Amino acid sequence: MQAINISEDHGKSAMESWSKLQNSKAELLSNNVKKFQEETLKLDIKYAAKVTKDRIYSIAIHPSCDKILACAGDKSGNVGIWDVNSTQGKSTEVFLFSPHTQPINCLKFCPTDISKLYSCSFDGSVRVADFSSQQFSEVFSIEENTDRFNYFDWPANKSNTLLVASSNGNVLLFDTRTSCIEQSYEIFQKSVRCVDFHPQNEHLFAASSYDGKLATWDLRNLKKDNNKFLSMFQASKTTSTCFFSPGAGDKLLLTSQDDYLRVFNVDQVGKIDSPRWQVKHDNFTGRWLTTFRACWDPKTENCFVCGSMERPRQIDMFGCMENGLLSHFSITSEEQTTVASVNAFHSSQNILVSGNASGKIYVWM
Repeated sequence: MQAINISEDHGKSAMESWSKLQNSKAELLSNNVKKFQEETLKLDIKYAAKVTKDRIYSIAIHPSCDKILACAGDKSGNVGIWDVNSTQGKSTEVFLFSPHTQPINCLKFCPTDISKLYSCSFDGSVRVADFSSQQFSEVFSIEENTDRFNYFDWPANKSNTLLVASSNGNVLLFDTRTSCIEQSYEIFQKSVRCVDFHPQNEHLFAASSYDGKLATWDLRNLKKDNNKFLSMFQASKTTSTCFFSPGAGDKLLLTSQDDYLRVFNVDQVGKIDSPRWQVKHDNFTGRWLTTFRACWDPKTENCFVCGSMERPRQIDMFGCMENGLLSHFSITSEEQTTVASVNAFHSSQNILVSGNASGKIYVWM
């Protein structure tokens, strides 16, 4: 892990400190949108920095409370890590690495070892940055341009197993200890855009597809042929991401190119029905912006954010209300003048990290 923009010694010293950071457990709060309005996230100009060379495709924030590490994957396969709390002279502490050759569409810290940052790319590889050994390792790869990896997730309490969404309609189940494919299942005819495991059920996952499908699946029911979903919803256009609510997993959030954000109730066996909450939302980002990905605040069961095309530029915050309606307010600042396509909340602090098309990250606190 040699950063391409700083000296080797300084990079080693920084990574050594990152490897010692302690995890902070997320405590689920009864937050709602009204509470967020009362404790509005603010943006200071010193908490905005260019972190990658090109457009940000994915974003992650380290779960530690001791230090804010904001990470981004860009269009060219670079990973930028911004040590927000630290400065070297007057320069911003950004460390730029180049582990991939094509866009990095998913970037996540390992839930059981936060010194490891995993990434998957359109170049058909999954890699892990290990702060302790200061090495990039290849978890798995295929021949470039034969398939691309869009997203990945871990089953609950199983960090040695990784489920990867591929562009050929398959999901691949990897053993990260052996770098071997355990199974490959065809679940859609078109590209699998996102996969997400239920936070409590290690067998249950949701997946979205290029042709507008959202489905829930049980790993135990999957076979090489004739795979059967638990339930399915069909949107009129591409579905980009789908995420279970962070605690009980009784809700499923879907972002779609048909200009809707939808939330489904999930029953005990993983089935969904028609959307319980939905809102019309301009998701037409075009070819120059990263596709919107509405995401939950991991500290709540009912609040989520999404990028916005509205002017003045803003980030939309929504809350699922008991009456089936979505409450809404906008997070704004004069310092943010661009579209924040990708966003991620800190797991235990009231911090939001946003990324734009020029490689810039904003940290709201």
